[in-house]
Amino acid sequence: MGFLNSLFGGAPTKYDAQKYFDYAEKQKAKGNIVEALNYYAKVINHGDLGVKPFVPYIELCMEHDEWEKIPACIKVYRKRFPKENSGWIDKIEKETNEQLRGQGLLPIEVKEQQNPKELKICPSNPKTANFPKDEKKEQQKKPFVLTFPTNIKHPTLGERYDEYCASLPPFDFYEGDNEDKIPADANMEISDYLNRLADTLAYCRDVEKKQGFVAAEQYYLFLIGHHPWEPDAYDELLELYRNNGKNDAFEALRLYSINHFSKRRERMERQLTTLAEQQGVKEMATEAIRKGEKVSYFRGLFTLYDPFPCIEHWQRLMPIFSDTE
Repeated sequence: MGFLNSLFGGAPTKYDAQKYFDYAEKQKAKGNIVEALNYYAKVINHGDLGVKPFVPYIELCMEHDEWEKIPACIKVYRKRFPKENSGWIDKIEKETNEQLRGQGLLPIEVKEQQNPKELKICPSNPKTANFPKDEKKEQQKKPFVLTFPTNIKHPTLGERYDEYCASLPPFDFYEGDNEDKIPADANMEISDYLNRLADTLAYCRDVEKKQGFVAAEQYYLFLIGHHPWEPDAYDELLELYRNNGKNDAFEALRLYSINHFSKRRERMERQLTTLAEQQGVKEMATEAIRKGEKVSYFRGLFTLYDPFPCIEHWQRLMPIFSDTE
């Protein structure tokens, strides 16, 4: 088969950096973009050809609006070539961030000199009507509703992460990761999602430190609106609301978080149980769920089942300040 593949221009069957690169170039010329990106990624992951595969990979992503793939590639480049002149990669990163912001996949930057009042997401409360004297009416307090930024587009980062993980070969309860069946670029793809989540969360913390509550609230709501699969952002915004005495917002987010992760846990429990049943080992899934154990896949890069102990923590969580104070 190897001879026939080479004879008829098929994909190389054994890893060879130059052959993989040449094959990627041919697929690019034919317009087979997915295949070309896959083989460029394989060469990048192995690191045998230095800077060479990075340029065509990034250019192809830019040409075909695959902007979300570029940040992970840039991270690999910077880590692998810290002493290289990074002027060109800086320009690529700037353009990529602008594109991702335009797609609602990154927060819109907030300049420090802006008036924080202009950054508030929730619309201001309607003005109280000027009633004649002795005819003022008590307004009934309306329940607080979380308002997420309008520039969040679907599929969100969390939805894209879930879709990608679902596209991988199923977890094998006997063999484990099925690593030989997993696409070569899966590590880069999943790491990209994880890095973007971590980077955005770090940016939220930085905004909170430098610009205060109002701006930080916007960024945390932006991130939570992307349905992150880990509870950190929810925890940190809850703490922000607590520390600032925003009891209504705190309670609305607390209930939202409990509901969101309870549904996620139930869905993961069903998926794990169904997969175990298909492989004749339902008791293994049942035992893991009973013990509250995490079931991870692909060297721990993503989780098949998570008991989310944060749910019970949030159920006990109370605001620091009471409404009667």
